[in-house]
Amino acid sequence: MGFFRLTILLFLTPFTTSSVNPDRMDSPRFTLRSLSFSSIPFYLFFIVAGLSILLTYRLYWVSGSNPFPRKPEDFKSAPKIFSHIDQLKMITLKDPKNMAVWTDLAVDYFQLGPDHYVEALEALERAKEAGSLDSRLFYYAGIMYESKGFPDYARPEYERFLQHYPHDSEVRMRLANLYYRLNDLDAALENYEQLYEDNPLDPLLSLNLALTYRDKQRPEDALNVLMNLVKNGQTLSGTACKLFGDLKAQKEDWNGAAEYYQKAIDQKPDDIAALEAMALIQDRLNNPEQALSLWQKVVSINPKHKEAPRMVSKLKKRLRSLKKK
Repeated sequence: MGFFRLTILLFLTPFTTSSVNPDRMDSPRFTLRSLSFSSIPFYLFFIVAGLSILLTYRLYWVSGSNPFPRKPEDFKSAPKIFSHIDQLKMITLKDPKNMAVWTDLAVDYFQLGPDHYVEALEALERAKEAGSLDSRLFYYAGIMYESKGFPDYARPEYERFLQHYPHDSEVRMRLANLYYRLNDLDAALENYEQLYEDNPLDPLLSLNLALTYRDKQRPEDALNVLMNLVKNGQTLSGTACKLFGDLKAQKEDWNGAAEYYQKAIDQKPDDIAALEAMALIQDRLNNPEQALSLWQKVVSINPKHKEAPRMVSKLKKRLRSLKKK
């Protein structure tokens, strides 16, 4: 309300002081009592009010600031939380339908960590039953349900939170990831693309978007997302390099695929998926010795691998046949 009043005062000052003569020392000074809405066109009030609300909305939402603490380093210390919980429990004995108290209990238990999530969820449900619409509850409930392995319960909580905070990138990313895991690719893609508009060089976001494009049978879009990172000097993760290689292989660009599979292996030498892919590419490029070496490494990492022993045997026979020729 302070910002709103200040905006009105600044806007209306010319109207309320227009009769003041600056050359006369006894001219009336502007005071709050002299403010008269009847002295201005009525529609200006709504213009000022609208501008004030819009500016406040922009300052709050565009800043991207979190409306409450979310990280452990921002939480209260455990002794303070337990002390506060004891006080709140005493209040619930006298006033069991106090939604503010149940809300505070849910938040306190959440801040104590995963070992107290069950208690936090119980308090959260009591707060909701009492009529609480505190937006923090949607965030905390989503986090807790997801961590406990209940994605179908977490999803609506994140969706409700975003109705209050549509520009919250953390929760939108969480929701997009959740949609992806639930195989709702259209919803995942919509949220990833919305985030990507503001953060086209975010490595993790770009990877998730590219994976979704791949699963939607849109390999060119997936390649473009990853190429954008490469062009801007970003270092691709091992997973991103593996995906890049897969996309190159889909286009039958075997050398391009081999280049990125090797980058994935360089970052994680025991990445079986990358080793398998690289072995298949080397076989296609008619490099049986390199392919054999890669399959042998897969066997050394996982002796029970279903395909690798067969490929080792097959390539050894092939190499013996080539030597005879």
